[in-house]
Amino acid sequence: MRFDDASRLAILALCLVPSGSWAQGRRVLYHHADAARVTVRSEVAGDPGLTMDLYYPPAAGGEPYPAVVFVLAFPGAPPMKDMTSYTSWARLVAAEGFVGILYETSDPEADLVTVLDYLSAEAARLRIDANRLGLWSSSYNTALALKHARTPSGLTPAAFVAYYGLMPTPDGYQAAAIDSALARSHAAVPNYHDDGPYRVDLPMLLVRAGRDRSAWLLRSLDHFVSFALRQNLAVTVINYPNGQHGFDTRDDTDETRAIIKQTLAFLHAHLGG
Repeated sequence: MRFDDASRLAILALCLVPSGSWAQGRRVLYHHADAARVTVRSEVAGDPGLTMDLYYPPAAGGEPYPAVVFVLAFPGAPPMKDMTSYTSWARLVAAEGFVGILYETSDPEADLVTVLDYLSAEAARLRIDANRLGLWSSSYNTALALKHARTPSGLTPAAFVAYYGLMPTPDGYQAAAIDSALARSHAAVPNYHDDGPYRVDLPMLLVRAGRDRSAWLLRSLDHFVSFALRQNLAVTVINYPNGQHGFDTRDDTDETRAIIKQTLAFLHAHLGG
């Protein structure tokens, strides 16, 4: 079955994809005084050309900055890179001293590689430190981010953040349900079964929303945590018992802000900035 854009957007809402609704314009629930002073520039990567937006810290100088790429696994229109939830997150990390990077995508797996290859080749001109790159993802997008973190091409991530994410494991746990859900929602369906070992040196921050309305998504995350501990991976887990899917733009609480603050501290600890 194929979906038109209206149906696809409905599926995005129902299938817990982005951290907030594009149409409702939710933004990250964390105020930063410098967010309004962030500067944005656009670049075109690859051929025939993929537009990416780079959010720079206020009064950015000539020094190389650590960067955070927001991994997007959903092609089509409207582009996820223009969602208020993502642009407000990009502004937030830029206000904290990172370059926040959003991009359009029609082929999520290939486009992520294109973006990272471009950042690597143009790092000096873009004032980005290629050795201090973080990946941030949420919901169904985390499956693609995890795939790249496991078998990177182009830039190798130095930190990984996943909010209320879908986390497949190579043992095939819930594989049929995961593949079916990703296919129905038109998300990228990366091969996660036989791609070699996970990196034990990659710091990973996983944020769990205890009131997530998808029980099988929670089971995916919980199973990955157990798997990661058995593999002795560098995983940190924050459990938000009363948090819902998309809490960072939906749950206006002190606990939400505390978790966002912890996330920024994690990025600073592993990327500098």
